[in-house]
Amino acid sequence: MQATLNICLNMSMALARENPYGIELVEHDGFFYQPRSLKDVMNMKTQFKARKDDVFVCSGMKTGTTWLKAIVASIMSESKSHVLKEKGVHDLVYNIERSYISRSMPNANTSTIIAEMPSPRLLSTHLPYSALPPQITSLGCRMIYIARNPKDTFVSHWKYLPALQAVFNTETTAPVSREVFFDSFCNGASLFGPFVDHVLSFWNPSRRQSNILFLTYEDMKADSLSYVKKISDFLGQSSLTQEDIRYIDSQCSFQSLSTLDVNKNGKTTYKNANVNNRSFYRKGEVGDWKNHFTPEMSSRINLVVENKFQEAGLFLKYEL
Repeated sequence: MQATLNICLNMSMALARENPYGIELVEHDGFFYQPRSLKDVMNMKTQFKARKDDVFVCSGMKTGTTWLKAIVASIMSESKSHVLKEKGVHDLVYNIERSYISRSMPNANTSTIIAEMPSPRLLSTHLPYSALPPQITSLGCRMIYIARNPKDTFVSHWKYLPALQAVFNTETTAPVSREVFFDSFCNGASLFGPFVDHVLSFWNPSRRQSNILFLTYEDMKADSLSYVKKISDFLGQSSLTQEDIRYIDSQCSFQSLSTLDVNKNGKTTYKNANVNNRSFYRKGEVGDWKNHFTPEMSSRINLVVENKFQEAGLFLKYEL
């Protein structure tokens, strides 16, 4: 096993690229990872022990993950009025990659954090579907995937870059130009990217598997109340009253989440970095890309996205 792992890593390392993150990215099986993390992610693929009642929030980076986690955590918590005030969202719905690549607990395997969680476990991942530990898919664990307009995704990703650089302890902390970072994004060289392939990796199986709920950020923003209900039904929480649904919807709004003390002043630990929770709450708007894109940028991303999505029968409800 270790020999096979080393061969795979060596093959991937040959495809390493420098990019505007200020870190190297390595291509493996069509997706990009940070080299120091790839070995841990591959170890996780063989070592992670899924449970049939696990619930996974799945997403590419900066597509509405924090919002969806807040909704799922609130639906599944017995303390709906307090759960979001007690911990940051990313500590309520734990990221499985984080458990294997964290360096925040010296001399400890932080994957035990997940192993010791009571069922049902609320977990998350940025991995594409093809890179998930096989037990997750073979057991039919429930997965909720959120996709977002690639233009708003790019802007949110770009604005989050300083926090991301801190996570990976990069020496490159100077501001990155929008144009250079955009070129990298369109070429697919982004963490867990390419963006389009990541979305399709969940969209395609969601069309034939009832254990995958595919959502879009834009649809949820347009009718969040209905989608809180839809998510609760998918999670087997159909006994929630309409009052419960309205309360969760209100508590998980951007305005409510961003003003909680734990999100204004709290921190979440990734690797050796303490990331301010407030960095996860920028605007939460649909269409902010119009304030940052040139017509040429808009046309380029349309070319990257439109054909692949339409060929797959995916017609996202947003303005390209």
